[in-house]
Amino acid sequence: MTKRPSLSPAQRNALWRATVGQTPSKDPRTLQALHRKGLLQGIDHRPTDAGAAYFALPATGELPGARTT
Repeated sequence: MTKRPSLSPAQRNALWRATVGQTPSKDPRTLQALHRKGLLQGIDHRPTDAGAAYFALPATGELPGARTT
């Protein structure tokens, strides 16, 4: 298991929007960063299991399958 990745406010917002089924973001850099961290997948930017679990865990929690780099 890895630690919860650190996200910028824009990345957190985009991940939240993707998690609740809204259009995540219009800035491709934000979406690319979330894909690289293993929190979004596919061309429609669906959250991975780790991405969906991001908001369910406290800041010190760990996410299964997420990368911290």
